[in-house]
Formats: sequence, structure tokens, C-alpha cells
Amino acid sequence: MFEFESFGRGHRLEFQLYEVLRANLHEHEPALHHLYHANNRTLNVACHDSGKVVGGCIGWHVGSQAYLHFIAVAPEARRQKVGATLLEVFEQGMQEVQPTNQIAVNTHNGAVSWFQERGYVEDNRTPEGVISMVKPLVKPRA
Repeated sequence: MFEFESFGRGHRLEFQLYEVLRANLHEHEPALHHLYHANNRTLNVACHDSGKVVGGCIGWHVGSQAYLHFIAVAPEARRQKVGATLLEVFEQGMQEVQPTNQIAVNTHNGAVSWFQERGYVEDNRTPEGVISMVKPLVKPRA
């Protein structure tokens, strides 16, 4: 049974989350290491199955906007709504850390429809093929 947990830096699942993301995002490893350890406003979400991390995401706040930097799911946990639940927990966690107007993510053609199904809209495309997407969020009532 999958369990989802959000946490900050120094948590017991931090290293396992980093390893799962690294294994599933080879081309981004240097950027992951730099950003993950340099930003103290990071929110991590991990999905674990019997203590083994099988998916996770990392993001942070800048002003009134949140950024999802990485989301990855190990092959054995795919097609089981792990990614969708990770994203949902991340979005809720970001609102709890600091109210935000929107969440932004940079992605590629293969993931656009997945993000669109979850309320994200295309904001920009670069000549290099990076697609920026955003999801407007309703501010929580005071």
C-alpha cells in the first residue's frame, strides 16, 4: 500500500527521494543536486511502499508562485495514480507552507497532456522544446 508524505530538508526519506529522482531523471542530475540542496524553501513529497521510496517530487516558493521542479515515479509504481497523488499532495503542501497564486512547471511534449488533465495550461514554449505550464490556484479563505 502506498503512503504519501510531505517534508522539508533533513527528513529520514530525503536521501531515498533524491535517489529515486536521480534514477528516473538522469539528464537532470546536476541541476537536481544544486537546486535541491541550495533552496531552503523546498517542499519534498515522497511516496513509499513498505518504507521504500517509489516516487517523489521537489519544488519551492518564489514570491506568490510555487514551482514544481521534478516529479518522478519508479517504473514498478507507474500507472497506479502515484504521480497524480504526488502532484495533489505537493499542491496542497505548497498552499499550507505559503498561500500561492499558481504553480508553474517546465516540461516536455510527452508530459503536456498529463499536466493538462490535472488543470495546467501551457504558458510558453522555447525553441529548445521546453514547455512552461501553470495552474492557477484558488487562495484558501482566511
